Amino acid sequence: FTPEPVYTPTWTPQPPTATPTPNIRYGVVLAPASGSDATCTAGQQCDVSLLMTNSGDNSDTLILMLAQGGAFPAQLCRPDGVCAGNDLNVSGVGPGNTAYVLLRVAVPEGMSGQATSYGLIAASGGSGRTIISPQVTINVSVP
Repeated sequence: FTPEPVYTPTWTPQPPTATPTPNIRYGVVLAPASGSDATCTAGQQCDVSLLMTNSGDNSDTLILMLAQGGAFPAQLCRPDGVCAGNDLNVSGVGPGNTAYVLLRVAVPEGMSGQATSYGLIAASGGSGRTIISPQVTINVSVP
């Protein structure tokens, strides 16, 4: 006589429910801090203050970019003295926070009576620079 095996049910765990990927919203706003017109003196440099605001939901690296250069040499600068020619990164800007940045224009000697403009945009680094602000135009005149 061979006994017939008796099978007992085994417990199989249920797979965990998949956690949905959070829908992170990126956003950036660029605005001049004190107007879009600046008057500079020939032979000196002048700074135009700009505000970049993270309008997204998460901390982000905001990037200030020179989209349209003017007639005079220009740099993009942070208040800590870090400057760049075309792209300036400001890391770790929290949601709703604003970064203070500068457009630094160096006007050569003998340029009195001249005027030029610069186009600037800001981008979200977290979005791979696909989210950008509208262009801000800064007009620089030398009396």
